[in-house]
Amino acid sequence: MERQIVVAMPVAGRAIDADTIALVFHGREVRILADARWTGAVPYIVQRSLIAALESTNALSGVMDESAGIASDARLLSEIRQFSLHYADERTPPTAVFAATFRLLNLSNGRIMGMRDVDIRVPADGRDNAALARAMEIALGRGLAELAPWTIEEMRKLR
Repeated sequence: MERQIVVAMPVAGRAIDADTIALVFHGREVRILADARWTGAVPYIVQRSLIAALESTNALSGVMDESAGIASDARLLSEIRQFSLHYADERTPPTAVFAATFRLLNLSNGRIMGMRDVDIRVPADGRDNAALARAMEIALGRGLAELAPWTIEEMRKLR
């Protein structure tokens, strides 16, 4: 398909727009994991992962971030609602949560073509940092595995 898409930098609340790892206890108390960080701010990680997921489909002729300056057909907008580890109690492994809303903007007419919510929860298989990171990576991967085919299908509808 001869279509190009720009993946905008995701919007996120202050607690998510960082490289710190958020831990949520009892659904409301937020703490930061000591001595561990993501490789970059969460919106950057999600944007890079989105680009990679869409490129891997080989269905589009171009997938770039906004800095590339390509003439694109659509822009993928996203809002990250959750990217954190949730604990029911402090003695058990947490559940990784990736929740986001995605909107596909048709750049020829400025209209939203479609919207997709993703809410993925993956139980961690341990409490160590490697298990926590693995659970978050799986949650993000599953969310993007849902999103990529939806995005491609919506892009096919462009005139």
